[in-house]
Amino acid sequence: MFFYYGETEVGSVVIPKSKAQFRRTKQFTVSLDLTSTNLAGKTQLANDLSLGIVPLSSRSKLTRKVELILIFKKKKAVDMNCIMEVNTATQSLLNISFK
Repeated sequence: MFFYYGETEVGSVVIPKSKAQFRRTKQFTVSLDLTSTNLAGKTQLANDLSLGIVPLSSRSKLTRKVELILIFKKKKAVDMNCIMEVNTATQSLLNISFK
């Protein structure tokens, strides 16, 4: 999973391999540190930080084998794009939307 400020990557995290039970979903909790080293010349970041709202986006692609009825194995892929805003004062996420 990759996190972006504009088109610049500011962080990434690896989703661990796991197995979900039949007709269940698997939830993950991961943590990451966002870095601004790639944003050295961006004046828009200073403006966003002064306003207290930093827009971020994330992109991920999960590709795994799915076992059906203990006989068939199929490869499946899921793409997820997410747009969010980080409130720096309260350290919370606002206006989260998924595609």
